[in-house]
Order: sequence, then C-alpha cells, then structure tokens
Amino acid sequence: MNKLFYPHTLLVLLTILFLSLPVFAENVENLYSANVIVSDEGDAERQRGLKNALAQVLIKVSGSRSILVESAAKQAIKKPLRYLSQFGYANDVDGTQHLNVEFDEEAVRNLLLNNSLPLWQDDRPQVLLWLAIEKTSRRQLIGTNSHPDTQKLIQEAMQRRGLPYLLPLLDLSDRSLVSVAEVWGGFRDVIRQASIRYSTEATVIGRLFQVAGGWRSHWSLINENGSTDVWDVDGNDEATVIAAGIDGLADRLGRVYATRIDNTRSAVVTLSINNISGVEDYAKALAYIESLNFVDRVSVHEIRGANASFIVNYKGHLDDVRANIDRGRVLRSNTSSQFSFNYDTLSYSLEPINTNLKPALRAKKGQARRGQARREE
Repeated sequence: MNKLFYPHTLLVLLTILFLSLPVFAENVENLYSANVIVSDEGDAERQRGLKNALAQVLIKVSGSRSILVESAAKQAIKKPLRYLSQFGYANDVDGTQHLNVEFDEEAVRNLLLNNSLPLWQDDRPQVLLWLAIEKTSRRQLIGTNSHPDTQKLIQEAMQRRGLPYLLPLLDLSDRSLVSVAEVWGGFRDVIRQASIRYSTEATVIGRLFQVAGGWRSHWSLINENGSTDVWDVDGNDEATVIAAGIDGLADRLGRVYATRIDNTRSAVVTLSINNISGVEDYAKALAYIESLNFVDRVSVHEIRGANASFIVNYKGHLDDVRANIDRGRVLRSNTSSQFSFNYDTLSYSLEPINTNLKPALRAKKGQARRGQARREE
C-alpha cells in the first residue's frame, strides 16, 4: 500500500475551507426533528406525541411511509425515549399546543442501518414545483410571490418530508415560455424547457381543483432522465390534497435516492479523482465522500497535481457504493474512459461548481424551503 500523503499545509487549508464550502446539493436541516399537536402536557399525551414524532422522523429520514410497517420501526416507536434528544412545548396564537421534539441523529441512523432499512442522507435533490390550482372557476399558477396560503401548505408538507424545493418566479422569462394552460395540461416538453434556468434535479407538475364535496389533484414527476411518474390524490380540502400529493412525491424520490446498506459487509476501496484544480476542490471532494451514508472512514491516500486518491472504508456492496456516488452529481464516473473500472479502484472526475445561476435561484443550505424571488409579473 502506498504511504499516506497528507501535507500539513493542505490539512490546515482544508479545515478552513470546510467552514465556507459551496453547497453542492441542497443540505436539509432538521431531519431528526418533528412537531406534533397535543392536547396537554400530561405524561400520557406526551408519550403519544413522542411516538407520533418518531414516526414522522423515521418517514422523513428513510424517504418512505412504508418504513412504519417494518418490525424494527414498530418496536422503536413503542419506546421513543431511547432515541430522544430533547423536547419542548409551544403555543400558537389560537391556543393550539405543539410538542417540538428532537431525536438523536446517531441513534436513529443506527436503527435504520443496523436493520438494513433505507436511509436518505441530508444532501437531497432539489425539486421545482409547477402547480396550477383552480378556485371559483379560475386557474392560476403558484409562484414565489403569489397565493401565500397555498404556499404555506406546500412549505409545511415539504418540510415534513425533508424535501428542498423551489417555486417558479413567474417573471417575464417564465411567462414567455409556459402558461397556466400548459401547466394544467401537463405539457412536459414545454415545462422542461422552462425549468432549465432553475437547474433542479427533478421537476413536478401538479394541478388541483375543487369538486363536489372535496378536492382532486393530478401529479407528474419528471426525472432527470426524462422518465415520468404520475399519481392522483383526492381529499376533503386543499391542505389534505397538497400534503398527500407531496407524500407521493417524497416516496418516489426516496425509492431512488435512499440507501439500504448491508451492515454485515465491510470493505475498503480506493477512490481516484481527477479534475481537481485547487484546495477548494480537494475540500469539496473529501466533504462529499464523507457525507455518504455507506462511508465509515475516509483518509487521503495520495495527492499529485490535479489528481487525488482517497481510501474509503465502507459498508454494503460496491455496486451500491457506485450508484450512490453517481446520484450526487458531484463526481462523474470515468468508467467509459481510459480509467477503466476495477474492484480495487473507482475512478471519477470532479464536476465543476455551478456558479452561473442567479443568486435567487441557487440552492441554499437550510431547511427544505421556498425559493426566494425578486418579482412576479
């Protein structure tokens, strides 16, 4: 094995850069927190609230509502104190009481990993939502500066599932490319063209309308490869339909991005990365590798010019490791080039940081949140 090569100067620079590293994906905070409504602060009601809060967190962290049928999850929900970090109470202006709960990240992660249950890390694909809604026989688009009540419902549902998202600006550029009729009709090619400026990993089209006794909705998820998933949701009110529609979205994204790790298998592989132009790129590559679910430990193996190699101790299967690295859009596989794939070394090129987006459209670190806009025409 080659001697570990990690210059002291580079170590210091990397430490500094980690504090200001550009976000290469939308890092979602508060994945291990939940908020539930309670009727009082008694022991029985608190226990009920803690169980419901842990169920919310398990769904959010795993990316699937189906996690609740797993026996390990069922047993954990029965004893939420094992995973509890802290809790507190808060009241709305109308008197509604909330139990705010934060669970221990390591304990929850270990619960999922040790039982080979899906785990969706916190750098998640950003979604652009084109939503048309019909009220009182009038169809309108939901943008960043319109319909605050509907925006609030979207924000709450996205945060509950840990989804970073944007709403369109609906400025002159958007309106020159897409109309409410085209969103309502689900014209995918038109909407994909209008979505290019936002540089999100996925695009969702939704339409909501009232019917006798309730609401109906139709949703379409356009993936990066052009494939489409569709689903319909009915409900008694707008809030229910939006929440259920976004649940359907999160479940579909979770099936793609969440990882089931075989915790009984451990191995080591070398990641060789080229196209590194400076210390900031080294920091970006190392931070990304360390953020991956399957990684136990990372060490720098060698640095030479525009190339760096890392020794990665991981759990699970190598094919799953490769698939998860590819999803992040930070490293591009070199398997089709002269750096052919083998089972000792994985070879990648570092993708450049996209600095061409308008400030209002760039991903921001934080909770799943609305994209901020300057203007709506």
